[in-house]
Amino acid sequence: MTYTPQQLNQLRRMTALATDDPIYTDDLLTEMLDNRSGDLNAAASDIWDEKAAEVAGSFDFDADGGDYKRSQLVAQYRGEAAKYRSRAGFELDPMGADYVL
Repeated sequence: MTYTPQQLNQLRRMTALATDDPIYTDDLLTEMLDNRSGDLNAAASDIWDEKAAEVAGSFDFDADGGDYKRSQLVAQYRGEAAKYRSRAGFELDPMGADYVL
């Protein structure tokens, strides 16, 4: 399927990706959307899961009087994945009611 630049840019905004991200290219985002039948929320949840996996090895530590909680990043990414996963497969109709696609 072909997605518009607006759709790809929206997916980038949903997942805090830079336009020139070397990994998440237009081709990869298109493939991810195709795997999720064009559902932006489902694709966003997959990207956040991948981002969480990338930092999963981070650890908390204390140094020089500072307390560094790198694990918070993993939790935040997983929270974003859960948020978009909960929205996947749903659309809002003009009257404001949710329904499953």
